[in-house]
This record gives sequence, C-alpha cells and structure tokens, in this order.
Amino acid sequence: MPRKTYNKLVRDGIPFRLNNRSLPHQVRILSAAEYKIALRQKLGEECAEVIGAKDRAALIGELADLAEVVRALAVDEGLGLDEIEAARIKKFIDPERGGLEKKIMLEWVEEK
Repeated sequence: MPRKTYNKLVRDGIPFRLNNRSLPHQVRILSAAEYKIALRQKLGEECAEVIGAKDRAALIGELADLAEVVRALAVDEGLGLDEIEAARIKKFIDPERGGLEKKIMLEWVEEK
C-alpha cells in the first residue's frame, strides 16, 4: 500500500480511527513551539476549506472545524472564548467598525 505523507495537525481521535481501520501510521506529539506554528497552519487550511465548501452541509462541517482551531488557538494563548466574543461585540457595536451585515465592499480610497 502506498504511503501518503501529511505532516499536519489532526484532531485527537484520528489515530484511534486509523487503528480501527488497521491502517499503519505514525504520529508524534508536537512541542509547544511546533504546536503554535501548526495551529496557525491549520487555521489557514481550514479557512481554505470553508472557502471551497460546495454546499450547506460541507460549509457547516468546515465552519465547525474552523471554530475548533480558533478554540484551540485561544486556549493555547491563554485566552477565553468569552474574551474573544467580548472583543468581537466591542468592534461590532463601534459605529466606526460594525459588523458585516450591510455587505459593503470597499473598492478604493484616495490617500492624502
């Protein structure tokens, strides 16, 4: 059987799933520094998968994966999700920032 190399952060249950399918594999535990880098790489990977989602079910799954990476990144940095949500709300209610509901596309700005 051909070997496929991944070298990426995966969910904790993946080795269990591979064992259940009797698929030979190798994993290792990342150092704290490696984990910080891998989380950010995973964030980019999940963002790309959200962008590429073709239907509602796929979008829900990919957004769930993205949310898990955000949660893990917050925990790793010692941040609470409540702290992040408070920052989001603060930006949302700021009249000079707001949300994204108005679907505004900034096309250009003439610099002074």
